[in-house]
Amino acid sequence: MNKTLRTILVLLALGYGLKRCYFPSYSWYQKLTLVWETPTGLVSGSSVLWVQWRGSPKFLPDVSTVSARVIGEAAVVDFGKGRYIFALISNASTMALAAFASPSSTGKRITRASEVNDHHGETKEISRTNVYLPLMVTFTDINDPASVKKIDPYYLDSTFGCTPAEKQQAEKWREKNGTISNQGATFPNAKNCYKLKSVTLEITDEPMTKGVVEGVLGWLGWPRDKLLKAGGGRNPVRMLTNGKLRTLARTAFRKK
Repeated sequence: MNKTLRTILVLLALGYGLKRCYFPSYSWYQKLTLVWETPTGLVSGSSVLWVQWRGSPKFLPDVSTVSARVIGEAAVVDFGKGRYIFALISNASTMALAAFASPSSTGKRITRASEVNDHHGETKEISRTNVYLPLMVTFTDINDPASVKKIDPYYLDSTFGCTPAEKQQAEKWREKNGTISNQGATFPNAKNCYKLKSVTLEITDEPMTKGVVEGVLGWLGWPRDKLLKAGGGRNPVRMLTNGKLRTLARTAFRKK
């Protein structure tokens, strides 16, 4: 090996080392799982995403030196009879930081990201009051992207309905399985037909989920022109959120 080539390799190795030291990168696989109690028993859905946080040089004052990347798809929960709930991936990059990073790590997100892999194999529950609870939606017609609706996961009865017979069936199931005592009658939806039992996040080595959400939402694969036509010339996936109209890109359901 000549001297010039050796010098180049040394400089490359030094540059790589400095980059890892001053501009670190951290990545992991995270599994989101949602479980509901229904009149006929438990239903659940999950999805494994890949998340990466990395630092970069600060070339401009208004440009962040930290960036996040997510690959994967929304968790899908099938309630039967064409009814589905989708937990969107809009805030997936920050969910693990909130769930697993030390409460004392209030500084840079890259510092908090460095702690996540220390919790490999651990599972944390995302509480009802957690701001990182994923946004969840349903479609009144699963084949119509314009029929999207934001849902309150703790009050699904207002979305799917709850007949007196179904409520009685749900109460019998809970009494038989002892789940009504988990959070008691004071829990917001303890006596509803549909009760959100848990939302959990796990740092895992399971493979990334692929193709599930596209298998349910066929319109995700439509050409752009066809999708815009369904919305009268604009994105049809629009819904009311806190009194304002919000548009959902296809990347809210899956990122490649």
